[in-house]
Amino acid sequence: MLERLETRLDAMAVRAKQQVARRMAERLAQEFPDMRISPEPDRVVLEARGLLRRLFVDVRLRWIGALLK
Repeated sequence: MLERLETRLDAMAVRAKQQVARRMAERLAQEFPDMRISPEPDRVVLEARGLLRRLFVDVRLRWIGALLK
C-alpha cells in the first residue's frame, strides 16, 4: 500500500519539476529572445553565441533567479 503511494508521489514530483522547468524556459525566452532555451527534466539550458561574454556584461544573467519570481 505504501509503495503505491510512494509511486504516485514520485510521479507528482516529476510532473511538478517538468512544469517548473517549462515555466522557467518560457520566462527566460521572453527576457532573452535571441537565445535558444531548452527545458530539460532537471534543468533549463541556455545557448547563445558569446554567452560567456554576456554573462559578464548582462547583469540579468548573473542574477537569473530574480527573473523567475
